[in-house]
Amino acid sequence: MSGLDGIRFVKVACGHVHTLALTDDGRVFAWGNNKTGCVGVSERGTCAPQEVTSLRGTKIVDISAGMESSAALSADHEVFTWGADNYGQLGLGQGARYVEKPTRIRTLRNVPIVQIACGQYHMLALSAAGEVFAWGQGLQGQTANEKKVDTNIPHVIDSLKDHRVKMVAAGGSHSAVVDDKGRLYTVGEAWAMDM
Repeated sequence: MSGLDGIRFVKVACGHVHTLALTDDGRVFAWGNNKTGCVGVSERGTCAPQEVTSLRGTKIVDISAGMESSAALSADHEVFTWGADNYGQLGLGQGARYVEKPTRIRTLRNVPIVQIACGQYHMLALSAAGEVFAWGQGLQGQTANEKKVDTNIPHVIDSLKDHRVKMVAAGGSHSAVVDDKGRLYTVGEAWAMDM
């Protein structure tokens, strides 16, 4: 791609209308339709990758993209989210429907997060201790809360408290985790091995 010579990318994540790319020095580039702020730049939309400058000075080690939302994990274990928040998928509590700049999830500030995953309208975060946090749309059970309601603040998935989870993944309306014994658990729409 033009203008990106000499930049080494180590990860890419695609949402419904946008793409994120992570460099080896911890910078995030994004492009696509930005009507909900999911690209994280000032332009309404861009076909060319642009650096998400509001994350400058923060080394990012992981990225994930949802339907029209984005997430980044810093080397300091902090989670930043931006974009559409119509189901609470940004985890920021009550607030704007669209968030145009990466914003730290304050309720996770004392939790060392090591992995993030965006589903269509929900997100997951894995702590260093093996706890799984979920938030966002819950109608199909993808956030593993018993009431199957949307949540705008991250909550620990209680049914996994006796498991040390090593990996999380989020899909359209479902979530999956693998624990330290190699066991797979899924939750959400029409899946067999519930958490």
